[in-house]
Amino acid sequence: MIPASAGLLNKRSVTTSLTGPTTLVAQVSGISAFITHGELAGITAALILAKDSNNSIAVLHTDSLYCIRTIREGLAQSDPGAMANIRQYNGHSFYRWINNILHHKSTDIQHVKAHTEDTSLPSLPNSEADHYATSAQKLVHRIPSFPIPTFHMDEFTPYSSSHGWTESNLRVYTETVMLEKSLHELRNNVRMAKWLYEPRPPSKFPYTRAYSAYSAAIQLHARSGQLAVADTLFSRGKIDEPYCRFGCRALEDPHHLFVECKRYTEWRVETSKEIENRTRRKLTEKGFEETSQTSLLKTAKSLFINDKDIWPLQYSFYYLGHIPKLDSLLPYSPTMTPIAREQLLHHLAADWHTHIIRLAGRIFGDYQREMAKRLTSNHKPR
Repeated sequence: MIPASAGLLNKRSVTTSLTGPTTLVAQVSGISAFITHGELAGITAALILAKDSNNSIAVLHTDSLYCIRTIREGLAQSDPGAMANIRQYNGHSFYRWINNILHHKSTDIQHVKAHTEDTSLPSLPNSEADHYATSAQKLVHRIPSFPIPTFHMDEFTPYSSSHGWTESNLRVYTETVMLEKSLHELRNNVRMAKWLYEPRPPSKFPYTRAYSAYSAAIQLHARSGQLAVADTLFSRGKIDEPYCRFGCRALEDPHHLFVECKRYTEWRVETSKEIENRTRRKLTEKGFEETSQTSLLKTAKSLFINDKDIWPLQYSFYYLGHIPKLDSLLPYSPTMTPIAREQLLHHLAADWHTHIIRLAGRIFGDYQREMAKRLTSNHKPR
């Protein structure tokens, strides 16, 4: 299997090979296929091709001890068709197919150690089969596909056009798919692209010791895409329209509510001026002249607007707790030690972060109160 460490939903290539009187190389298709499927496909093909000679039992050697033990466990059951306890194994349809063949064909499956320098008769063909499987990976697009034994699957088996048949643990598979879907949405919405913004950790006070944890709750819901704005509610079938309910001719998503909605323009301007004044005061106290303060003050003014010169993605994401990187905005001063400069940047980052999450909490608190009033008065959304 390539890559050997592929996860449940990662794309992979699984090849199987057998050699002896006949040599065959095939690939097991489907993203749900693992090394076990390759081993079982090889054993199945060998059993089909094996021929009895002079009433003697054909012998099949494989280096998969785990598969041999499971096959013998299935053969020990009285009902060859049921194999109930095999259902827990990944690829159990292959096990049922092998079990069915062995009940109609006399073949002895024996184990041979893999990757050894042994020159015995079973070991040499085993090394040759490994060589065929490894070499065939270079021409995987030309290798024939091994048939998936759907005729031995459970009566109800999950199938996906992207993943194929899934015989592994359904709970684990479902959780993995849902996790991958959530991660994909987070990446696409750049909510968790923290590396683009200021890396210094924010102050813990607003999250752990503040008398009100509302700002922290807004951060949790905003970063996970769970804020109950019109766009989210519309996608879940809760309301009829996804547009701004304050009269703006725009889609009411979190970015519009926190950055563009006219209802909160005054609050954004007020907070921007407060951050700018506090930043100017701190820089002046540290001995920075006005010309050295320009970049930082300009950034402070642009925290709540879509400024392509300030924000990495051209859009303001302050409501997610992000602020632009500060290192390049503060010039080096010959009178300031590196430690003192780092402390100043840390204080500025913490101060900015605290103000922006409080503004986000203030805006969404007012938004929720207004929506609650409309709900209680049976006011229909526009």
